[in-house]
Amino acid sequence: MRPGELWRERLRPLLLFPGLLALLFFVEQRILLPRAAEQQPETAVAVWERHAETHSDYAPAVTRLAQEHFEADDLEAARRGFERGLSLDPDYEPAVIGMNAVVREADGREAAIAQLAPYFRAHPECDPCAQNLAADHLALGHLDRAMEYVEPLVRERVYLLPPNYSLYDPRADRFMLAGRIYEAAGRREDAIELYRVAIRRYGRNANAHFRAGRLLLSADPEQARSHFERYRNLAPREPRGFAYLARAQLALGDRGAALATLDAGEQLLADAGGPRAEGWRRQLRSLRERARRGAQAGGDGKTDQPTEM
Repeated sequence: MRPGELWRERLRPLLLFPGLLALLFFVEQRILLPRAAEQQPETAVAVWERHAETHSDYAPAVTRLAQEHFEADDLEAARRGFERGLSLDPDYEPAVIGMNAVVREADGREAAIAQLAPYFRAHPECDPCAQNLAADHLALGHLDRAMEYVEPLVRERVYLLPPNYSLYDPRADRFMLAGRIYEAAGRREDAIELYRVAIRRYGRNANAHFRAGRLLLSADPEQARSHFERYRNLAPREPRGFAYLARAQLALGDRGAALATLDAGEQLLADAGGPRAEGWRRQLRSLRERARRGAQAGGDGKTDQPTEM
């Protein structure tokens, strides 16, 4: 075979295929993803449909379309899309995780576990699989199984960088999930530590601040107040932030600050309707009465915390 023939017959196809994949990746990242992000779910589906039609044998393309169908609440179209992605590449992790979300939504958590567990046994490096399995077992009350899946994800708890308040770090979610599992198992100190790691990895994690503050409220109301202040700033429309912050302020004897917090909370709920809003109004009124009577609610660590709505 002549050098020119070798190039045409063997080498050029080998170079063109990676080039084609690189081009598809560029089109997705620089054109389709930004355009779809600006659209409503139904419009985003149309954007990705055109891409999937052109690249119907490309697992990432059909899987991305399936993800948009899922976001648009079209479970059957999402299921067909993920099945198509898996038929093209049975080991394609995003398609496996996407199908897991469909199964959970349509058939429940037990079915989602049964669908995902075999893949995870064959691919133990799949961290999203472990995270999903842990979350499903937690929701079903299987704490031992949940801990079995989550513990390997959070062995490395040291985070030496300053708290990250800008870029979202998905690893923060696994520490948040582990904190919930340890909290449910009654391991309070471990849960607090894990919530704090989640905060260091992504400082705008409002729920991590809230859960850490709730666990600290009785033993360390000063730290609890700091977490609740941060939570209220990150989730200013959530009435529980006002109730818990007021409780921490009362525990510290700062009734003036507590009354101001309760005023702000009641103003937030002024035009809100429904049983949830009414429940929080009752709790804010109850805390206000304690403050007015001069009772340092929670100061001895023995009074009840606000009830979740």
